Amino acid sequence: MNCVLMHQRIAVLELELDDVTGFIRRTGCVFAAEHLPVGVMVQKGIADRAALQKWWMDRFPQAGQEFGKRWTDWMLRIQKCF
Repeated sequence: MNCVLMHQRIAVLELELDDVTGFIRRTGCVFAAEHLPVGVMVQKGIADRAALQKWWMDRFPQAGQEFGKRWTDWMLRIQKCF
């Protein structure tokens, strides 16, 4: 799934997510590097995917649920926003 990481109303980064696992497959164009999460560096216009993946996985609630259920619940919330 192709997505755009947003900081409020500011487009920050294009990224591609795996629909099943929720992992970041690749990062694309960086629109606003100053709005990337702390610790995510940009070299030659490309964001550090590993650092972004670590930040991304830390965003899921840690309520003891298995990852798949958290991912499914999160995806349902996103779809309701559109």
